Amino acid sequence: MQKGSIVHYLEEGARKKRAAELKREKTQAISKLWNKYKSERNRIQEEYSAAIALVEFSSAWPAPNIQSANSIWTGPDPNIPSTSAAWPEPKVIAKESSNDYWTGLLSPVSPAEKK
Repeated sequence: MQKGSIVHYLEEGARKKRAAELKREKTQAISKLWNKYKSERNRIQEEYSAAIALVEFSSAWPAPNIQSANSIWTGPDPNIPSTSAAWPEPKVIAKESSNDYWTGLLSPVSPAEKK
């Protein structure tokens, strides 16, 4: 088309309009990706902060005195001298044979005595 004709100006206007639309779409896509990145970064930072707080909190407590995987020890820590009244003898309650659950864990009467 010849420069200066009406068709030329219409085509030029359509090209500029389409270029502006493409630029707007590109800007929106970049903005959407940037917002997604920021939200993911914030989520990771929150998880990291929570993990650090948990580690700091748990490191302030002594490790548990683990006796055995199949028994529970009830009573004071034998490594710490007791200044209070005498504790009852530590009692280990064995796991029931069903393996589905523990029964009578902290009862003062053994399962054999209940029957």
